[in-house]
Amino acid sequence: SADPATFTALNEHYAMDKNKVYYCDEYRESQTYFLTKNQTVNIVDNADPASFQAIDDDYAKDKNQAFFLGNSFKVKDVASFEVVDRLFSKDKLQVYYNTQFIPNIDGTSFELINNNYAKDKDNYFIYGFPSEVISTPLLITNTELPLEILNYPFSKNSEKVFYKNEVIKNINPKTAVVVGSSYIKDDKNVFYE
Repeated sequence: SADPATFTALNEHYAMDKNKVYYCDEYRESQTYFLTKNQTVNIVDNADPASFQAIDDDYAKDKNQAFFLGNSFKVKDVASFEVVDRLFSKDKLQVYYNTQFIPNIDGTSFELINNNYAKDKDNYFIYGFPSEVISTPLLITNTELPLEILNYPFSKNSEKVFYKNEVIKNINPKTAVVVGSSYIKDDKNVFYE
């Protein structure tokens, strides 16, 4: 049902014509996983072709909403909507993690520190490795005490040491050093997680 005269491929996944927007993706079946790639092309529901823009291979937007992998999701301010990375997107008012609105994060100042940590003007957050199941970034602490990122999942400031977003009790932040993937020590003790 595409209109050949106006059909345009926007990138590897998104395409449009004067009437509709399309999303193409690959999938594999377990029986032929290493032998065959299958393609599927779907019409992007409720997309407005006149204002539609592909941002990258995964994200797009039109005048009314944003899209991830061809599925729409609501954002507060479509005009300022931008992609931070595959997990995060934002507008000037809010931040979205896996297309879900995250409360209490400032969209204007939000930035990623590395593959596990992020911050805004008021807080630090941890969001883990892609293989970990963290449904939303976890608040670690506010920026009144700057956070020093150690080896994941440890961090500290001048008063506390954190394992993910939990405070480790009875540890000296001044001498705390990570000694393994799950171990940290200070001048008196060794701690596991």
